[in-house]
Amino acid sequence: MAAASSTDGAKGLRHPGEGRGPDPAAEIAATDALDSGWSLSSGSPEARPGGRNDDGARRAAVAAEARAWLGTPYHHQASVKGVGCDCLGLLRGVWRAAVGPEPEAMVAYTPDWGQATGEETLLAVANRHLVPIALAEATRGDVLVFRMKPRAVAKHCGILVTPSRFVHSHGKAGTVEANLSDWWRRHVAGAFAFPEPRRVGNGAAVAHAETGAETRGQRQALPTLRGGR
Repeated sequence: MAAASSTDGAKGLRHPGEGRGPDPAAEIAATDALDSGWSLSSGSPEARPGGRNDDGARRAAVAAEARAWLGTPYHHQASVKGVGCDCLGLLRGVWRAAVGPEPEAMVAYTPDWGQATGEETLLAVANRHLVPIALAEATRGDVLVFRMKPRAVAKHCGILVTPSRFVHSHGKAGTVEANLSDWWRRHVAGAFAFPEPRRVGNGAAVAHAETGAETRGQRQALPTLRGGR
């Protein structure tokens, strides 16, 4: 979903070719030492929810997955890494890697769905499937939902990759990393954490083997994405 354009909001955006600003490594160095035991595809005992250093490591892996989508062109309703996505498509893709299969079927929506319905659909979906948290508690690996104009429907989202930077997909810039500036903070309508990965019979995290087939199918279904937005 494209965020509404705004001169102030655009100050926080960086196109992929412009770099990502200051290196965020220093910002998270204090916790990275605890994060070496987990990856989204790991099935080791340390990787299981409740295991040693699990939360910080899982958040680091979610942030890494979000950054893996950087440079993906904007395309309404799509969710194919490197090919096309909108802000919800980015969230869906990270969910598939971090949690497992998508929790509900995606219905078609128009770019102006918020104005057309006036319903808080995005916040409702986030409350159904994510874990609501206070904005003050939000950190890397968490999801932010934005209300781009006062009294407007919340219809944009992004994923924190450090406490002060997030990845999102924007209609004019594609999938980029941006500063969580004061402008963006003022427009946060909700903050959420991902739930724990879905389990399989042996207790290991879901190794999302179906992602490859799903992505191949999406690539075949969306051949025009390679040519532009």
